[in-house]
Amino acid sequence: VSQSRIVFNFMIGGSGRVTTSSIISDEITSDKVRECIKDVLHGIQFPKPAGGKTVQVNQPMNLYPKRI
Repeated sequence: VSQSRIVFNFMIGGSGRVTTSSIISDEITSDKVRECIKDVLHGIQFPKPAGGKTVQVNQPMNLYPKRI
């Protein structure tokens, strides 16, 4: 089974929403897929950081093809 890996760096603001994100490294060949994953990341409501501070996150993601 072939997999692809993508690593994001993003900031979670005081409201629990992603304020900025960037791709640190990836094995994805499609810009469309990269942007789709980034859009989903920006739509996630994370728990609000303590004290309303900003939190920096480096998050690897492994993507696997759908098994039939």
